Amino acid sequence: MEKRAEYRDAVITLLVMGVLLWFLPFTLTILAFSALFVLLFFRRTRRVNHLVWTRINHILQSIMHPVLFSLIYFLILVPLGLLFQRMQKRKMPTQSNFKTIKQTVENTFFDTPW
Repeated sequence: MEKRAEYRDAVITLLVMGVLLWFLPFTLTILAFSALFVLLFFRRTRRVNHLVWTRINHILQSIMHPVLFSLIYFLILVPLGLLFQRMQKRKMPTQSNFKTIKQTVENTFFDTPW
């Protein structure tokens, strides 16, 4: 499985280099293709390439997950909560729920609360 991941990352690197070659001058293409040759045919460079793509993946995950979940929270859940709050009809309480109890409490009551 690790070998497949290394080759997959090599193909991703090939695609990224292809996009870069589209925008870079033609003189850099020889350098890019020689780097690609080294990348595909030597195991150590494939491993380094795999580690680089894995690190990029972790960095993007640590950035995108909080951003994505914040957007979901503020764009979906908060408006729904406000909408349901507006739709709910509640009467304002006219009396307090506080009840006064006239009872003396001794110190032994707190020794065994259960």
